[in-house]
Amino acid sequence: MPTVFSISSAGEVAVLVTLPDAMFLNGVTLLDGDRALIADSYRGAIWEVNVPAKTVQIWLEHPLLARSSADQEFPAVNGLKIFDQVLYASNTQQMQLLKIPIVDGQPGTPEVFVSPINLDDFAFDQEGNLYGTTHIYRTHLTSFQ
Repeated sequence: MPTVFSISSAGEVAVLVTLPDAMFLNGVTLLDGDRALIADSYRGAIWEVNVPAKTVQIWLEHPLLARSSADQEFPAVNGLKIFDQVLYASNTQQMQLLKIPIVDGQPGTPEVFVSPINLDDFAFDQEGNLYGTTHIYRTHLTSFQ
């Protein structure tokens, strides 16, 4: 069963929540100090976990987060990063990087930011430059703003 674990700074592991309706948990990022967002690469959704309350709910489910077909083995929504009140989400299978505005902790409407791009996970530097990685194609990406 898909599970989110907490690991203390002392290395103690505990089950935080289980997600019986999740399919393939992948990337994770903090939404704020108490809530985390987790990509579900096969469901095409982003889950919100409230850490202190130990609860979970769908934060966003949208076709841009999904695979183009359930027959596709590549993950869809994958890497998640927040920069300047926008959640960026890679969809590896659809070869897209998405922008999702965050308004009062809730998702706005997703839109394609860059396509086509073979992007697995990524990171931002302080200026907003994005650095991405790929996996099976053994390629590299240059940064872009």
